Amino acid sequence: MTDGRIAKYAGIIMLATVLSRFLGYVWKALLSAFFFGSTSDTFLRANTLPNMLYNILVGVLLSALFIPFFTRYLVKEEKEELWKLLSSLFILLFLILFVLSGLGVLLAPQLSSWLNPTSDPRTSDLTVKLTQIMFPALIFLGWAGLFTALLNAFQNFTIPAFSVVAFNVILIAFIALLAKPLNIYAAAIGWTGAALGQFLFQVPSVFRLGFRFSLKNFLHQDLKKIAVLALPLLISASIDQLSPFFEARLTSFLEPGSFTALRNAGILVQLPLGIFAMSITTAIYPTLTGQLARGEMDQAKESIRWSIGASSLFIIPSAIGLIALALPIIRVLYQYGEFTALGTSLSAYALSLYAPGLFANATLMVLLRAFYAMQDTITPVLITFGGLAVQVGLYFALIGPLKVGGLALAATIAAYFNLALMIFFLRRKIGPIKFSTLFPSLSKMLIAATLMGVSCFFLDKLLAGIMAPEKVVPRILEAVLVIGIGLALYLLLLYLFKVKEVVPVFNRIKKAFRGSPVANGGKNQ
Repeated sequence: MTDGRIAKYAGIIMLATVLSRFLGYVWKALLSAFFFGSTSDTFLRANTLPNMLYNILVGVLLSALFIPFFTRYLVKEEKEELWKLLSSLFILLFLILFVLSGLGVLLAPQLSSWLNPTSDPRTSDLTVKLTQIMFPALIFLGWAGLFTALLNAFQNFTIPAFSVVAFNVILIAFIALLAKPLNIYAAAIGWTGAALGQFLFQVPSVFRLGFRFSLKNFLHQDLKKIAVLALPLLISASIDQLSPFFEARLTSFLEPGSFTALRNAGILVQLPLGIFAMSITTAIYPTLTGQLARGEMDQAKESIRWSIGASSLFIIPSAIGLIALALPIIRVLYQYGEFTALGTSLSAYALSLYAPGLFANATLMVLLRAFYAMQDTITPVLITFGGLAVQVGLYFALIGPLKVGGLALAATIAAYFNLALMIFFLRRKIGPIKFSTLFPSLSKMLIAATLMGVSCFFLDKLLAGIMAPEKVVPRILEAVLVIGIGLALYLLLLYLFKVKEVVPVFNRIKKAFRGSPVANGGKNQ
């Protein structure tokens, strides 16, 4: 696949992801506006384990493990065998997730007491009920993830990306329309309904590929190999997802709303990761898998470098911008209804300490895919385990002096620790990757983003003294104006610094403008 096609697919994914992440913010903002405080904390704690299992199955296991298997069948033009494998996996996923959902429902009281040890009986009972409502969603999310992996292997990135949009639309509808009559139960019921919607959204596209479900040969020959590769990957993903468990428990000892504030900050950090880093990584992954399978190491290394450079173009200014404008961004996005200035202060504090880890997390996405493409799932397990140990140790060290900010800073430090280990082991596996060739561009991006961030910080202070940020409309205008000016300044600086990743884009725009009727005095040439 050429860089042009990769960029095209990345653009499609990015567009869908922007919409999806925006809608994801909307439902979480509605949750905060209707229920901020102990009630929103309760929902998020109840959602911790179902969401953790979703991230493991859909975000890691299904896409990272199944895409290489599906791609190999397509390369060998063995579609019939692919459909047999897909049928086996569909049934197997149902059986596994049905058992997990049942255990989640039965063990909900024990999970509730661990996640929220300081809760009163009423809050504990509510946590149990919400958990039991959301656990069955795992079955639909697992199937949706399986179909996402299949469609991605066929180079169909649009439908899977927009299926997440469908999930968020359904959840927003449940919260917005049923929050008053059903209270917080609207969000829990909406979560399960949205999971079903995400799965059904992809079904027609899968059958258009020629898939026919079959109960024959339930135990497909590749299941054993998949299981062997899946075990360390599951362990790695599970370790990586344990941090929300500790966050849920530790924030119960802080003031009410702390867990919601931490999650709100985390959402904003995940926004550029999902829009930019994940879009580019998803688009490059099938190509990277094919390059490594054919032993094309130089091309694979170039794909890795390209992905890091392309995502950094957006990730670096996102990190600086979130640090410089943490308070106004949180204020304009969340400070409505029950979400007061206290929630804004807590969330902005956490956001400013989460944001510096953006670059590490974005780069880790790329490097992890390189290991998965080579079917090496052991090394990521060891690295993730080491990173979690560092992160949890820092949780306990930093929560005392820094409160909710200590949890965010611990995650940031652990991300860079993981990145250092990942680079070290990847070099040992495939040789030097020549990351040094990226340094000129990355340094220019960092300087441009820093100048942008400083300018935005002081511009926001100036506008806050003129406008009235306590009112909704001036608050929104202030944020839009500052962010817009900051973005324009960043792009201008990139062009002036001649950052190689953007110069072709600017030249193309200039060429198009010069050839336009306006640029030619209204005359066509």
